[in-house]
Amino acid sequence: MTPEISLTWQQTIEAFSKWTPSTYVEHPYVAVAAVAWFIVGCLSTWAIFSPRVRDTTLERVALTGIAFGSFSRVFFVLGRGEIPWDGVLTSVSIAFYCIVIWHKNKYVIPKRKRKEEESLRAYEGPNRRASRKT
Repeated sequence: MTPEISLTWQQTIEAFSKWTPSTYVEHPYVAVAAVAWFIVGCLSTWAIFSPRVRDTTLERVALTGIAFGSFSRVFFVLGRGEIPWDGVLTSVSIAFYCIVIWHKNKYVIPKRKRKEEESLRAYEGPNRRASRKT
């Protein structure tokens, strides 16, 4: 049997009241790494549910793992309070890559809307300029 851990509401509030960001984050690069991992998590989640990103199911499953891993990494970095410089470089570079991919796919027209536009063009026929003027 597993031991039960029971905290009262008062104990929980006391535990959270003792936590301050300055307690764990001693260096600014730790905050930079945490923000970078948070950006990766948010943009990965956006890519999972966005109709503008044309991915296969397997790629969306991989993005789900990336999103879960990056959000857990945020809490790991903040909880530990330290991260090596290569970890900071990795988190910032992955965040930059996610921002570039997001910017690239931000203005792409989804396939569904593109098909609707093509069907409207076919409906207007060859005199579509004349029909637009009236």
